[in-house]
Amino acid sequence: MPFHLDGKKENKSYIKEVMDTLGITKCRDKFPSEMSGGEQQRVAIARGMCISPAIILADEPTGSLDAENAEEVAMLMSKASRMYQQTIIMVTHDGQMADYADRILHIRDGRVKEQ
Repeated sequence: MPFHLDGKKENKSYIKEVMDTLGITKCRDKFPSEMSGGEQQRVAIARGMCISPAIILADEPTGSLDAENAEEVAMLMSKASRMYQQTIIMVTHDGQMADYADRILHIRDGRVKEQ
């Protein structure tokens, strides 16, 4: 069984569950060039979640996606965050993506303006 740099064993059942939750099980054996933009973004999110961090930092995770894929990715991130009890800190300029957050902070010139 493969080990990570931190010495922990790979949890294949957890990885499969995350892939199922994010709807990317079919992408398991694909190269990035064989996936849509939405699939590539969900794979990137899954890679971050599969190491079970308490906090995931996401900078414009839906910025390069069309509206439909962006909404789907945001819904899946929100669902996965609750399922796996992981905090996602997302930076976005898209108000619709912010609607999926439990808490929104508006920052201007390096200072929190609204909560």
